[in-house]
Amino acid sequence: MMQSYKKLFLAAAIGLIGCDQSPPATPPATAPAMPATTPSDPAARHTLRLAHLPLCVRVPDGWRIDILGESGLSSLRGIAGSDEFQILLAGRGKTRPEQLELRLEDMRREQKANPEKVKIARLVERPPLKILERQAIGIAPTSQMIADAGVGDTSPIYNWTLSVYVPSGPTLQSYELNFIGMTRAQFQRHQQLLESIIARIDYDAPSAPAGENP
Repeated sequence: MMQSYKKLFLAAAIGLIGCDQSPPATPPATAPAMPATTPSDPAARHTLRLAHLPLCVRVPDGWRIDILGESGLSSLRGIAGSDEFQILLAGRGKTRPEQLELRLEDMRREQKANPEKVKIARLVERPPLKILERQAIGIAPTSQMIADAGVGDTSPIYNWTLSVYVPSGPTLQSYELNFIGMTRAQFQRHQQLLESIIARIDYDAPSAPAGENP
């Protein structure tokens, strides 16, 4: 039901990320569309590498990595109940540790100034990872958006972004996980499941090329 609605936000997200996206290293082959009528079993889990990102996560069976058309971008995609979720995966280049601290300060100031909108703004330490997490209530769909998408969920968009930083010498390599087109109602229905997935993000070191010592 939310598929057309998601496309409106996915197109905008791809436009914002495209020029910042680090080129993927040997991305997986494009997968066929996921059947919307086959929800995954949340009790059954498997470990999944997040495409070209050096990260892995424990997800319900049925969740998978998809390539988004000709954009070359990847997403983590899965079904819970009657709702479909899509998390855009992107590389964000290198940054300095002090820049991470400044961004965290900006997020906290934003939350203090607008606590009704920004629900979470925090740094999660999961060695060797540092994860900046932001959750905020976004825009409510307009009547035209609802009519164009043909959906009945009129709750506002729920923005959930995780910026993951991996040590790389004196700098940090950054990656981004961004929920696309998720409404607040969907988040509330499946909050426990989604939080259990995000809580299992871990570092997955790239394999050394054949013939080289690790």
